Amino acid sequence: MRRWFRLQDDGQPDAIYTELVHIVYTAMPQVVSLALGVIIATSFLVMTYGDPAYYALLASAVTVSLMRIAFMLAYPKGGCRDARESRFWDILYGTGSLAIACVIAGMSLITFSKEHPGAHLLAVGLTMAMAAGHGSRIAVRPWIALMSGTVIMVTLGVAAASHADPLYNVLGYLTVVYLFSYYETVLRYYGVIVDRLLKKREIEHLASHDPLTGLANRRAVERALSEADRLWEIEARAFATLCLDLDGFKAVNDMHGHGIGDRLLCAVAQRLEQAAGSGDLCGRLGGDEFAVICKDVRGEEQVALLASAIIASLSQPYRIEGRTI
Repeated sequence: MRRWFRLQDDGQPDAIYTELVHIVYTAMPQVVSLALGVIIATSFLVMTYGDPAYYALLASAVTVSLMRIAFMLAYPKGGCRDARESRFWDILYGTGSLAIACVIAGMSLITFSKEHPGAHLLAVGLTMAMAAGHGSRIAVRPWIALMSGTVIMVTLGVAAASHADPLYNVLGYLTVVYLFSYYETVLRYYGVIVDRLLKKREIEHLASHDPLTGLANRRAVERALSEADRLWEIEARAFATLCLDLDGFKAVNDMHGHGIGDRLLCAVAQRLEQAAGSGDLCGRLGGDEFAVICKDVRGEEQVALLASAIIASLSQPYRIEGRTI
């Protein structure tokens, strides 16, 4: 169970984690509606009963609600750039969620210690409302959904079970029983979403990469060229395109067979990526034709040096299945 309270699953791609964090920051309507619900409920308690404890509860509800909305508004519109930035926003959202859960839990403890039936109803309603919301969209961050859900439902269960009325005791026991169903719902929903994102990522990868070498395919190279050209026009960021083919590749296929030829292409692709810069894009245009798009070029000499390095690397002999090619 402890693994579900981690920020990121072991082996989970950073891109998937970043997208999961982004999903919870699209839940502004849910955050606002819960904030309004808690503030309106606590305001009603203050106006109806005038108990000092309810004033403290109202102040907490307003403060936490404004804090959560501020977090939502401050989140980068284009999403996080990497997993490290995503972790910061993940923790921030979890902090806000846990804080509003504590406010609702406080309402359960305070109201059930008093003979205010209407207040009891409000506490139960807000607990179930938050559980419903966190059991759906917020389930993509299970550590948030499980921690917040545990706080509100266990507190409600304990408060109701401690009441003198047997019917309240039943409510308390049922709330704790429901918590197990809530856990199952959150984890199942999380698994479904992650599976869909992984399949989507796999489809996108197949659509933009050469299935043999793993390099970008012609379509992806064309898109990268268009993007580089756009950056040149807007920001004057220079780029260069290197195109190459393999001399004598047909003879390799004829002499050793297409299986060896395919393995040679994979070896070439590996050397090409090693020779290119970390920010450069390497692609296979088809057959034995390759391309490298160099970004943020500082001058022709830089490109010439890269071209020489690529030629020197690819020209070295290849050892494939005991044969030197």
